[in-house]
Order: sequence, then structure tokens, then C-alpha cells
Amino acid sequence: MENTLDQKVDRIEKAVEKNTQSIDTLAVALGQNTKDISSLTTAVAGLAAAVAQNTKDITSLTTAVTGLTSAVAQNTKDIADLVEIVGAMKGYMETKLATKDELAEVREQVIGKAEGVQRGLDAQFERHSGLEARVSKIEVELHPEVA
Repeated sequence: MENTLDQKVDRIEKAVEKNTQSIDTLAVALGQNTKDISSLTTAVAGLAAAVAQNTKDITSLTTAVTGLTSAVAQNTKDIADLVEIVGAMKGYMETKLATKDELAEVREQVIGKAEGVQRGLDAQFERHSGLEARVSKIEVELHPEVA
């Protein structure tokens, strides 16, 4: 009977030792999982900050594009006004100015003003194109699956 009792105690001790080893292995795995979760939390926080900054950048670019759109609309109105003025001046010049030299001088002035307006439009178009490129780049960064 004593022998059987000793055998049972040995088996229980071996089972306890095996369970202790399993618990130690689980504790190590839990520690690694905790580190992994901490790393993932840091990465998610970094991504959230980047998304917030990109949202601010897009808002800023949208405001700039809206301003440029208003400027282009104003320039379009200015050009229409110039066309109307040129038409009125042509009629006036044809009836009131005496020489071709006067007509040539007025024409040069009108052409100079029109070229100035065109340069302004070109500059605004370049700025608008640059902003569109920046918006596209940010959209690709935010939504790479769309690219």
C-alpha cells in the first residue's frame, strides 16, 4: 500500500512540475504578447497623428484652391470687361481718331494690358496646378488603394 501511495505522490509531483513548466511558458508568451500590443498601440497612435496632419493639410489646400478659383473667376470677369472696353474703343477710334499712328499706339497699349492679364492668369494657373498636384499626392498617401 505504501508503494502505491509513493507512486501516486510521484505522479502528482510530476504533474505539478509539468503544469508549472506550462505556466512558465504561458507567462513568457503573455509577456511577448504584451510587448507586441504595446508596439501596435504606438504604431496606431503614429498613424492617427499622420491622418490628423494630412486632414489639416487637405483642409489648407482646399482653402487655397478655393481662393485661386475665386481669383480665376475674377480674372475671367476682368478679361470680359477688357474685351468689352476694346470693342467700345474700336468703335470710338474708328470714328474719332485721325491717324493710323494713334490707332497703333492705342492698340499697343491694349495688347500690353491684355498680355499682363494673360501673365497673371498663367501664374495663377501654375499655382493652381501645383496645389492640385499636392492634393493628389496626399490623396495617394491617404488612400493608396485608389492609386
